[in-house]
Amino acid sequence: MHFRPFHHGLLEPVSYLIGDGGEAAVVDPTRDIEPYLDEAAAHGLAIRWVLETHLHADFVSGHVELAARTGATIALAARAAAEFPHRALGDGDRIEVGDVRIRAIETPGHTPESMCFLVYEHAADSAPWAVFSGDMLFEGPGWVDLLSSDSPAELAGSLYDQLVGRILTLPPSTAVYPTHVRGSVPGMWSSWQSRESDIGAERIIIFDAARLRRAEYVTMALRHEPMAPVHLREINRVGPPPRARIGPPPLVTPAEAVEAVARGARMLDLRRPAEYARAHLTGVLRLWPGVGYGPTLVRLVEPDRPLLLIGSKEEAAEAAILLTRIGYDHVIGTLAPDSTAWGEAGLAVSSLAGEPALDAVLRSRSVLDTRHPSAWECGHLPWAIHVPVDVLPERTAELDRDAEWIIISHDDNAGCTAASQLEALGFRRLVLALGGMDACRKSGVPIAVEAGPGV
Repeated sequence: MHFRPFHHGLLEPVSYLIGDGGEAAVVDPTRDIEPYLDEAAAHGLAIRWVLETHLHADFVSGHVELAARTGATIALAARAAAEFPHRALGDGDRIEVGDVRIRAIETPGHTPESMCFLVYEHAADSAPWAVFSGDMLFEGPGWVDLLSSDSPAELAGSLYDQLVGRILTLPPSTAVYPTHVRGSVPGMWSSWQSRESDIGAERIIIFDAARLRRAEYVTMALRHEPMAPVHLREINRVGPPPRARIGPPPLVTPAEAVEAVARGARMLDLRRPAEYARAHLTGVLRLWPGVGYGPTLVRLVEPDRPLLLIGSKEEAAEAAILLTRIGYDHVIGTLAPDSTAWGEAGLAVSSLAGEPALDAVLRSRSVLDTRHPSAWECGHLPWAIHVPVDVLPERTAELDRDAEWIIISHDDNAGCTAASQLEALGFRRLVLALGGMDACRKSGVPIAVEAGPGV
């Protein structure tokens, strides 16, 4: 048997190729299908199956394109009501890849149509070698996609029941392969899966260490605010269009950028915090395509809007690929990070002040914490005001535009994103708390852990 996981960089998804006897199946592919094709070719495997654990809401799947390129059959739960050609799977249905046997089991919880796939290395084996757990089990229990169901409490209870009643009853040696490296309900574990896990280890995490009970899990799951780009689930159900070949976006001049913006394009500044703070175009959204950027981008920029990227050729090329993974297919160019040229073209240029986090938050009571609610609840400055980064446009009317605001987030990366949004909304007296909450925690400053009232 040949097996290989594919870790897809900053966006966290993990997909898998499993092959035997000249055949292969790919589980939860992203749009970057070339690595699967290359891996299969290198080992003399023909991709016969594309398996989806559920309709993903955080990245565009490569299922349709991979099937079109290889002739493979897409297989996913009948409950998904997919509109592209596929094999609809029910509980217990089997798929064979050479001598490898794969059994589908319905595990509604993360989404109503969620499935896990049990893999038996040999058709005659009585115990599974591994389980592809989708988003229901990471290093600890998975989360519920609250936007995928009208009954999120019922869905959360179902996830717990399926996890305890089916998945955790598998043999302890069964390897666990989830669809993301970042796992677990925010506020419970929120850990990085940095090692291979198995059912025995998951039992210890969930029962021996956490002693997690059903009611506790449901309560925690419902406190997890939906953060996924909501358009992606439907794209994956209908079938995404083929992705164009991605190359470095062409360079544009400042004058050309102005013309493109006048025609409806949006600009995204991709640069690192220090470069952005030194000089940036006033009011342009600064958003490095890293972990968790998708929900923020979707709240602020329509997926069909043309995009201009500000950064180096290398930064723009990487970002263009990452953007296609969440359905942004219209990157039209790159503006070089040359503030002198910007000024000569008549564009407004600004800078962002920064102070060490401890100094900044201790000298001012106007501290704005822009982290996700679950992070805020796990620890925040008692005097800070809380407005999550992706709802800033709706909440800024409650903030004093003339005040100097200390912006604090997880780190400088996230802080710059929040500052760029505030600047676009007319706030001019902004100071970035350098090092973010991580620096505050290490300094010993008082941290509150109860949920704050917000604005």
